[in-house]
Amino acid sequence: MRDELPKYFMDWLDGWHKGLVVMRGMGEHVFELQMIFSVVQIARGESDDPEKDKINYVGRFIIANPEKCIKEIMRRYEALENMKNKEEVVKLLFEYALTPLSEREDEPKFRVRMLPGENNFDTYLNQSKRSKNIFLDDSYETDEVQTIFTKSEYDKLRQKYSEWLPKFDEKDSHFEFLEDD
Repeated sequence: MRDELPKYFMDWLDGWHKGLVVMRGMGEHVFELQMIFSVVQIARGESDDPEKDKINYVGRFIIANPEKCIKEIMRRYEALENMKNKEEVVKLLFEYALTPLSEREDEPKFRVRMLPGENNFDTYLNQSKRSKNIFLDDSYETDEVQTIFTKSEYDKLRQKYSEWLPKFDEKDSHFEFLEDD
């Protein structure tokens, strides 16, 4: 027989589920992973809650029992149940959440220069943020146009447009890497 978790913890989960999945339409997989990540953040004292110094009952319970909380999330929502690599995903999420912010490495970002131009007007890969169509234009990213990509974003584009886009290579001059912020 499994341990019963406090009602206030279950109410906390239900409240977040209603707010994110029912009201805002977040997918069950994303919700489940977000809640696991939230438990780890709270347990590490890294919650972005503006009142994180006021640890409530839920926070204290999570800090004392993070594994129980995560098991309950996975049992209760079962969104990851049919996922082939569920354990690997959860392990990676734990690993990422437990890595101090100063040690986390984000994917490098770059622009893809497609054609050289005169007077410093090179032509770059652009993608419409609405239609997801690609086209060539300047290097300026806007609310409507993406010109800065990560490797994973570029790999997805390349799957669709492999005959038109150069294969990713850090040494290729098509790829102009941006400095870290």
